[in-house]
Amino acid sequence: MANPTVRVLGAYPVPFTDELFAAAMDMKYGGLELSRREQEAAEQAIRAELASIALIEAEVSDVDSEFDVTDFTQPDSDQVPYDEAYLSADGARVLTRGFDVPKERVLRLAFFLHFFDWALPLCTSYGEVPVPPPATMPSRLAALMPYEPMD
Repeated sequence: MANPTVRVLGAYPVPFTDELFAAAMDMKYGGLELSRREQEAAEQAIRAELASIALIEAEVSDVDSEFDVTDFTQPDSDQVPYDEAYLSADGARVLTRGFDVPKERVLRLAFFLHFFDWALPLCTSYGEVPVPPPATMPSRLAALMPYEPMD
């Protein structure tokens, strides 16, 4: 059997929208009585967090029993994949989400990483792999993988 390999197909900053900002503010601070200073600090924190999120699309060939999506991190980061999805071979549709890993020799997956550092590699079940420079998120991924804020 061939050795498993991982290739990052793309790394995309999550597009900032007023709607996303409002949803994130509501999720983290909704219902709280904040002073003006606290409100400004909260808004600044939310903007920084949203600016640090990347959608990663990767292909894993010759998948074996060592594959674990939670291994896909960055060095010295405690962030793990969020809202992961396994895509069709052409990346046009979602096959499964979460820990329901398709039984395929080649997997195509997409997931979000918070506090992403573009200068660092992606750690995987099979070692570190380079990450391409940030690119504009393709419309197919924007439709398949809308970012939902988390608390």
